[in-house]
Amino acid sequence: MPVVPVSRLEFMANTFYYLEFTDPKMDFHLTIPDHAACPNDRPKSAVPDWARLSCHQCSHCKLTGVSAEYCPPACDMIDLVEHFSNSHSYDTVHLHMWKNGEMHTIRTDLQRALSYLYPAILASSACPYAVLLSPMKKFGKPFPDLEDFLFYALSFGLIRNYLHDDQNRKTEDMLPASDQAHTVALIFHGLLLRIRQSSMSDASVNALIKNIQWSWVTLHPKIFLRNHLEKYFAWQLKGSTEERRGCP
Repeated sequence: MPVVPVSRLEFMANTFYYLEFTDPKMDFHLTIPDHAACPNDRPKSAVPDWARLSCHQCSHCKLTGVSAEYCPPACDMIDLVEHFSNSHSYDTVHLHMWKNGEMHTIRTDLQRALSYLYPAILASSACPYAVLLSPMKKFGKPFPDLEDFLFYALSFGLIRNYLHDDQNRKTEDMLPASDQAHTVALIFHGLLLRIRQSSMSDASVNALIKNIQWSWVTLHPKIFLRNHLEKYFAWQLKGSTEERRGCP
């Protein structure tokens, strides 16, 4: 079983990923800090052109060349992108994750493994919009599927509306749920355009395409959401119906 070679303090304060392959040369360790680090800590000579802020900068980005020369999440993704630039989506990998002192493992294909990592990196980056992923960062499952994502995203939307239902709160800076999904999708699309310049194969590209799709999925018609989630609550609906029928 793989071991995280860090102190207990680091172990509890960060999230660690270890991608383990049949070929040890492909193995990769990734540490995601709990709080964003300065994206300019990396030597400029080690930052590729695709990570510069001006390269496919998001249209809604609040950063400027004066305050940030490089795109924060892109800088945080450099090592990951370059390591798997020649890897294929279908490569099999054991993805190990350590978070909050717990270890989780899944055997999957590389594109799905990377699709878990890129949102985690974005959520912990210095991107001005990383806060939009804070709920998923805190409460999401380690390796969510589509139904998990739908449930969490919709639940977060309901909780968010409840918390900001106080008329005395300042809500002018709040983005509607649809605008949040659009913003996150645009960020992943910008990262996709950047990474296409570095990746010779399709693993990272397909992973980001999946992230874009999942960013939009909560905006589907209600019938789509119902078809995916109603089965998990059917027993409650059935029980309620039977109770109503039994009432005098």
